Amino acid sequence: MPINYSYIPQVANPNQGELITLCRILDTLALNSGAEQPPVVGSISTGSGTLVVNTTDISTLAFSTTAATSGIISISASVDGTNYILTSYTALTSGGTSANFNAATATIGQINTVGLSYVKFTASSLVGSTTITTVGANGVSNVMLDNPLPAGTNAIGYLSSPSSPVYGQYSVTTSAAAIGSSTSLSTGITLTNTGSTNIYVGGSGVTTSNGYVLVGGTSVSFVVANLSSIYAIGSVAGTLSYIGS
Repeated sequence: MPINYSYIPQVANPNQGELITLCRILDTLALNSGAEQPPVVGSISTGSGTLVVNTTDISTLAFSTTAATSGIISISASVDGTNYILTSYTALTSGGTSANFNAATATIGQINTVGLSYVKFTASSLVGSTTITTVGANGVSNVMLDNPLPAGTNAIGYLSSPSSPVYGQYSVTTSAAAIGSSTSLSTGITLTNTGSTNIYVGGSGVTTSNGYVLVGGTSVSFVVANLSSIYAIGSVAGTLSYIGS
């Protein structure tokens, strides 16, 4: 007669001394990856009020609200159920993050709740009423930054484009001095010893004994914030040319 094979996933329990195999790990991930918390629904009416959601066993809390007439809804979180601190949510319609939103606009968002025990929605100066629906899950949440980088020049990987380079030549003497005035630099500078004698480069305390030795005809490049912070000295007079931005 035919034999029916069935496989029932088992969750690994290392606390009981069980050896965790690859299959056990995959079983555990499979059983938890799609787990969802039943929806939690609450309404807040005119004035102020709160809705507290238990997030102990979930990693992500999604929520949606209906529009009230006016007011603000703020979001805070707690690890002990007593002390609450404002936390961020990601707006799924725009991708922006914030700790509060306008109650007059229907909002849908997602909160990273890893390590949090409770999330609280608090209304202030509410006119009308709003219904808040939440669903918790053990799935992957959005990566959230409490202080996201604004658009524009503060983007990751952005390099400013100066309108013109900073360049010139400096006559090195036997006394340490700054090679230029207070001129800001953003991407760096290159120094070249155009003579045949050694020039020593460094900060305001540079000497012929502790400075970076720039042999005649050689160059060095580095990043520095201001031209005036570069000092040079030589055992005899020399010339240092520079270009940067």
